Amino acid sequence: MGRKAAWNAVRERVLDIAITAPAYSIDTMGIVGATEWMALGWTSEGFHEHARDKGSYYDWAQPYYENVGLRLLAMPMEFAGLMFSRKPLTKIEEMEGHLMRDSGGMALWQEALGFHPMPIAGEDFYEAVMRGVIDGGVQSISGYVDQKWYEVAPYVMQSIIRNPSNMALVMNLDAYNPLPDDLKAIVDQAAIDSEDWLWEENQDIFKELKAEIMRYPGATWWKTSPEEEVKLREM
Repeated sequence: MGRKAAWNAVRERVLDIAITAPAYSIDTMGIVGATEWMALGWTSEGFHEHARDKGSYYDWAQPYYENVGLRLLAMPMEFAGLMFSRKPLTKIEEMEGHLMRDSGGMALWQEALGFHPMPIAGEDFYEAVMRGVIDGGVQSISGYVDQKWYEVAPYVMQSIIRNPSNMALVMNLDAYNPLPDDLKAIVDQAAIDSEDWLWEENQDIFKELKAEIMRYPGATWWKTSPEEEVKLREM
């Protein structure tokens, strides 16, 4: 079952628990569905460390989930996103005018940064770059490496941008609420532990994938500056 189908399945209690995304139901989830943690001013590190603080993200978002019959248990963190190009780059301004792949939902901020978004399917990206139809794109590091896009777009900039998704581990409230307090505590702690484990696991995987990219002749790697990250979060 895909993540979109899982959203309705857990709401209707076909499933008790699932990893899905509120973006699949913007009409009922409002701002929680239309935005992600990055758009609210977070870095991935800051979100991981402070999202569960009193009055922080979980306290803010939980009522939106409960309003549609769900309990937000965890927000599994994805890899930091990469911006990459077939042309040399060392700062975001150098990407102005670039023809950038838009996989859906990123056109507005790409235009705000001076890019020209083009809707191109992932399976067509490699050849499109080779032919000069497009200059680059934005993708998670895992997708970038899996599809060997570093062979045609080896100039990489690590940024806080990532694919427009905000994955959520949710549980149907009719399944969660009847649990005795001790079992609720076990479920809640298991969600926190899984979130922490995935975060640590992803840090190691990220280092391995970056090393694989940098072994490719001609690959370069830059990281957005704090000033550029502020601008990106404003998008």
